[in-house]
Amino acid sequence: MSKMITWHQYFILIGGLTLLYYAIILLLYYRREMETLFNRRPISTNLAEQNPANKVQLLLGEPEFDGQQTIGAEELFFAAPDEDEEPEQTAVPNATPAPNESFLLGPVADFLKELKSNFSLLKEAQGDKEEFLTLLGILSEKYSQVMQCAYRPLLEVFILELATEQLPFELTSADLQIQSIQQ
Repeated sequence: MSKMITWHQYFILIGGLTLLYYAIILLLYYRREMETLFNRRPISTNLAEQNPANKVQLLLGEPEFDGQQTIGAEELFFAAPDEDEEPEQTAVPNATPAPNESFLLGPVADFLKELKSNFSLLKEAQGDKEEFLTLLGILSEKYSQVMQCAYRPLLEVFILELATEQLPFELTSADLQIQSIQQ
């Protein structure tokens, strides 16, 4: 017949078997870690025993610096520009207006978005300068507050740069000035 055991005896038996199981796993798989835990030697002495030359072994070898130097910021000098070279400058006006964020996010952003779409349409249709100026005139009438604001010189510079990148014809600032007079 089977012998009856209490719950207390059952939990003691299961706890003992669990401790025995983990002790075996620790001894089999984590022997080195257990030795260092119980020996209490500093880690540096263990590393010195493993590598007697006290030399750090790099995975990819020693780094080589072919003519490269590290210098401080005070030792860094730049060459003066050549006299025959002129620095590249864009005709950006000196006075930048104070930013009005609601104006920049509203009408100016809408104007620039429609302007870019007009550029892409004109590029696809292979339009000429007259068509571009007509489209710009329509856009200027629609956004008259943008074309009369303090940002106009900056917008003209942006239009000229975009035109040189995307359009097959030459657009000048005089063309944009004539367009503003015709309004």
